Amino acid sequence: MPGQWLQKIETFIIVTVISVLVWLYADAQNVDDYTQQIRIKLVAPANQNLIIEPNVISNLTITYRASNSQQRQFDYRYREHPLQIEVSLPPADSPRTRPLDLFALVRDSAIKDLGLNLQLVSPPEQTVHIEQLVDVALPVVPYWDDDLELANVQIPELEKATVSLPQSMAGLVKNAAVIAPLSAAQMTAVKEGIPETRTVQLTLAQSVLDKADDFQKSNFSINPKSANVTFTLQSKNESYTIRRISIDYRVSPVLLRQFDLQIPTEALFLTDVVVNGPSKEIEKIIKGDFKVGAYIRPTSESLQNPSNDNQVSFIPQLDLPPGVVTVTPIQPVKITATPRMQP
Repeated sequence: MPGQWLQKIETFIIVTVISVLVWLYADAQNVDDYTQQIRIKLVAPANQNLIIEPNVISNLTITYRASNSQQRQFDYRYREHPLQIEVSLPPADSPRTRPLDLFALVRDSAIKDLGLNLQLVSPPEQTVHIEQLVDVALPVVPYWDDDLELANVQIPELEKATVSLPQSMAGLVKNAAVIAPLSAAQMTAVKEGIPETRTVQLTLAQSVLDKADDFQKSNFSINPKSANVTFTLQSKNESYTIRRISIDYRVSPVLLRQFDLQIPTEALFLTDVVVNGPSKEIEKIIKGDFKVGAYIRPTSESLQNPSNDNQVSFIPQLDLPPGVVTVTPIQPVKITATPRMQP
């Protein structure tokens, strides 16, 4: 009796194995053509730091010949996930932007392990840009808008930042700097004369970005991304006393032929003139970068009715930087306008 049960079990196992083998053989012989859409993700080899753009190719249609089981395995792997394919940096003398043979890439990819017979890939090629990514250490400097009056601006904890960028961009950042920008929008609730700290996002100087192309602009990064900047907001306006300003004429050549104009010696200069305006403009006056001048502008009408001694009064006008005004009242100056004898 036990021998009969053992014989039945052996027979069942043999029948089962044979059935499986027959099914596998039938499945392998049942080969068909399949067409479906997949995504490809282009990746760099582990030993290469590359920028690949675009690095994802969507809606790629492929046609392949496979058995039912092979098709099911392929569909399971790549219906929701992209097929990853390695691409290397082209030789130095090759263009960085070039077409890729998608048929060859897909054929030689991981689908080989499934035993698929690739028939067609559409589109057959894709133009990509492949470039080496390099790291450059640049100094970090503060920058602020012209309308801000800041003092003691420092980046206390950061001297340099690492910029990762396309190799073609490396020449653009030579002798450049990473910028820590401050703007008027960041001055909310900042009190004048009190040291403040703001965390700002680092970027490259606008002069560098203006020279970069779209690929370069979209493929650089800065580490660290931000920095703390300390500063003191100064008063926007300040006053300054100009000890002496010479007075001159601004008059047409016609009037000079008609009148002999003289300024009395004691009125050749304005003295102790107080002006007020933006600190940066006042600084130009102090340093001598802007020379303040005073002038009178006689006109034909103003010289028609001089007093008995041929004197006419004018209030001198001043040449001042933008936004700077006089605080001291400017007193009139009397000039002598003697008619010339006409031939």
